[in-house]
Amino acid sequence: MAQQQAQVKFTAVKPQLMVKTPKAVDAVNFYKSAFGAVEAGRSPCCPPPTAEQNLPNILCAQLELAGFSFVVYNDDSAPEKIEGIGNQLCLETDEVEAAISKAVSAGAVVEGEVTEGG
Repeated sequence: MAQQQAQVKFTAVKPQLMVKTPKAVDAVNFYKSAFGAVEAGRSPCCPPPTAEQNLPNILCAQLELAGFSFVVYNDDSAPEKIEGIGNQLCLETDEVEAAISKAVSAGAVVEGEVTEGG
């Protein structure tokens, strides 16, 4: 007789944004300042850095923005920027110019043309 497989119910999907160590704090502050993200939680990374690393013992932070939740964390293997590889975070608003202005004021750099998504 075949064994019955257990039911699995997922309770959440949390996209993760890896940033080059130690820039997670800067990324969290940027999303809060530029887009009004709310920090729902923060915890130290595991394992903590060694004394030789001399890095702050942070960061894994959960942010919420427009009903969406995502995690930002430090990762030594995260590339600074690789052409053609990465993630997009598409934000929808009727106040496009104001949103861009606020993001630039918080440190964003406009690298391309703003287009209407579908």
